[in-house]
Amino acid sequence: MYHLNPDPDRAFRFITKLDFDVLCLQEVPEAFLERLKGLPYSIAFGTDVDRRTGKTIERNYCVILSKHTVTDDREFAYPEFPLAFRTKLLFWCLYPLGWRPISNRRSVFADIELPMLGRTRVFCLHLTLSYPQRLMREFDTAMALRQRSLPTIVCGDFNILESAHITVLNWLQGGRLRDIFAWRSERKDMEKKFAEFGLQNPLRGTRTQTISRSQLDHILIPDEMKVTRAEVLPDRCGSDHNPVFVECA
Repeated sequence: MYHLNPDPDRAFRFITKLDFDVLCLQEVPEAFLERLKGLPYSIAFGTDVDRRTGKTIERNYCVILSKHTVTDDREFAYPEFPLAFRTKLLFWCLYPLGWRPISNRRSVFADIELPMLGRTRVFCLHLTLSYPQRLMREFDTAMALRQRSLPTIVCGDFNILESAHITVLNWLQGGRLRDIFAWRSERKDMEKKFAEFGLQNPLRGTRTQTISRSQLDHILIPDEMKVTRAEVLPDRCGSDHNPVFVECA
């Protein structure tokens, strides 16, 4: 989701027409969350971020929907990092485009009774648009909550930048100067991290966001699962990201 989605009704219709076992959404506005609660699915949700506009705070959510039973769920916090002056200046420059100071960054996981797999831990993550070292630490924070006896599926917006025209954001967000120029290494290092946890990325090599020309959005599944289909859908439904899906056997 895009928290300033100009046509939430269209996005809602898109969701109601989907056939899915598990659907993960990030950056869901509170009013949209209330609509999702009315659908005939099990639901788990937790805070994504708080956005501050003056004295007003707008809360966005990470949401997991499933036609199968959710037996447990939990939201968790990411480590806090101080903002560099250049990062604060960047936010000020982007204020007219809808960027706002954010805090209370979190994500959520749910244990779901899936067919054939049984109880499965599904993570719905929204990693910060930042620099590689911070992304790695946030991903490790989430993976520390795995339960080794359960299959693990990890979905969400990981904000991995892998195109030379956009990696200046790594430095503007507080990273090192070298992070601007080593634009292939962020993807390479994160894929190594996925492999360490026995996860495969069926959508690798795709673009899920136009401006970044990168795969920001991920559905990671266990290595032992067979992928029968993995696609990026062309209709963004009012978001700046394309929806993605994976079918497995």
